[in-house]
Amino acid sequence: MYPAIAGGGSGAVHYTDIVPPIWALADELEISREHFPLHSMMGYGCNKNRTNCIAYIEFIHTAHATMDKEVELDEEQQINLESLQQIGFDTTIVFAGVTSAEGSDRDTLQWKVPYLDNKIIEFLSKFRIKGKVIGAITAPGPLILADFKKISDAIVFNVMPGQKYSEGLMSILFGRVSPSGKLSFTMPNIDNEQQMSEAQYPGTDGQMNSSYSEKHHFGYRWYDQNKVKPCFEFGFGLSYTKFEYSQIKISNRTLSFKVKNTGLVTGSEVAQVYLGVPETENFKDGYRSPKALKTFTKIMDLQPGEEKGVEMHLKDRYFSYWCVECQKWTVEPGTYNVMVGASSRDIRMHTTIKI
Repeated sequence: MYPAIAGGGSGAVHYTDIVPPIWALADELEISREHFPLHSMMGYGCNKNRTNCIAYIEFIHTAHATMDKEVELDEEQQINLESLQQIGFDTTIVFAGVTSAEGSDRDTLQWKVPYLDNKIIEFLSKFRIKGKVIGAITAPGPLILADFKKISDAIVFNVMPGQKYSEGLMSILFGRVSPSGKLSFTMPNIDNEQQMSEAQYPGTDGQMNSSYSEKHHFGYRWYDQNKVKPCFEFGFGLSYTKFEYSQIKISNRTLSFKVKNTGLVTGSEVAQVYLGVPETENFKDGYRSPKALKTFTKIMDLQPGEEKGVEMHLKDRYFSYWCVECQKWTVEPGTYNVMVGASSRDIRMHTTIKI
């Protein structure tokens, strides 16, 4: 019932107050928490006017036990999976989480829980008569969400969000706040989609030395270089509104452009700047990836219809590479592609600059 809000070891958070997501949801709908006691596997409750109702089913998987059994409820709460299948719900929310710790790192990006990958997905496919499916998921990093993506209408993904997760999640789900976070990693479709070899990680010699034969192509750069579509790309993140980019210009190393909120609610946008390197002697033979993130900025709280100008200085470091012979960062002359967008796969504007 409690969310996975932190990792173990140095990633641990010693929280002082935490609310289970189902309790936070019940509070929003003015339903008593007593219908969903801690450690219960099922619960059902409505508000006083019976205008809002929640049916709760818990699937638990730990290293020691897996439980999906029904439990005895009082007469007012007598429900089971068969009867739930006859009920139409406006929304089904899947609260799920994965955690890890020092000394017990994940050995797969799969859930490693049979229930989210098959039983919950199978259950939702048969169970949902109408309404939307929302995944409220926490994890220490990327997860394989390809199958869950197919049966969900929305996924709210948090990376170890801390003790106020449940309250913050409700602010998102009930529209008090428009989400504005962006992925800081790529979400793959399958485990080891980049086909990393043992020599690359963890290493094949006794000293566990890694061979960096992937060159510049790792993360989103590998996906770009190999023209593979990820499940969710680096820099991706949706909002309750939409943003329009325009008027890109470069003058004396200053990049400028405008971002406009073209939707109906206030929102914030993270604009990302990527550079594509020139074809020079130093960057030849596909050593460098098609583009690399160099900087980004968050345009805060744009009102509907509001437009703001953005200026960003393009530093020497953005055009530099590590010169092994001279042991320093060195600017590579040439014509660079400058790309501005909402993610690594959602580039809105292009221009060039000659260095």
